[in-house]
Amino acid sequence: HISIPGLHVIDNFITQEEENYLFEFIDSQIWLSNLRRRVQHYGYDFNYETLNIDTQNCKGELPNQFKFIIERINNYLPNYKLKIDQLTINDYSAGCGIASHIDTHSAFDGPIFSLSLLSGCIMELSNPQSINKHVWLERRSLLILSEEARYLWAHGIAYRKYDKLKFNEPLISRQRRISLTFRKILGTICNCNYPDQCDSQKTK
Repeated sequence: HISIPGLHVIDNFITQEEENYLFEFIDSQIWLSNLRRRVQHYGYDFNYETLNIDTQNCKGELPNQFKFIIERINNYLPNYKLKIDQLTINDYSAGCGIASHIDTHSAFDGPIFSLSLLSGCIMELSNPQSINKHVWLERRSLLILSEEARYLWAHGIAYRKYDKLKFNEPLISRQRRISLTFRKILGTICNCNYPDQCDSQKTK
């Protein structure tokens, strides 16, 4: 895996049986289709116009079906013990992606965790010095973005139907992929060490 401070990928974070369990539940729920990809939100809705969370509008606790993932995350990162209270699920059809972005600093506290189901893909990352890197997100892997990787580097997925890991390797055909992004809402201003990327500090 690539070396960016705060970026970690844990392969085989869940078993195939757990993946099947999650997929069956997720795909039985209502998908929102107002984006180029389908989404579900739990805990709090994410507003794609303001790129933030309405902290006054809690939809309730996350469904019990996801609790074992949160427990496993907290067991893996005992120093954080975050009370994860927001989950966004993205349904990427083959060829679909997401524009490069940094998750709004004032919206979420601490690390962001993204679990990949059904298939893998390449995520592209870039920093303000125009350094570009990419990381392969394997099926059933957990991506952790914390510290510099969370607050300084933008991340996105290109809109294309194939990925290529290395120059001399064959193309990998994209398949349907579902990502589960677990976060803890912040509900106040952000005082991180990256003021140029921070919506709280840029408005002071």
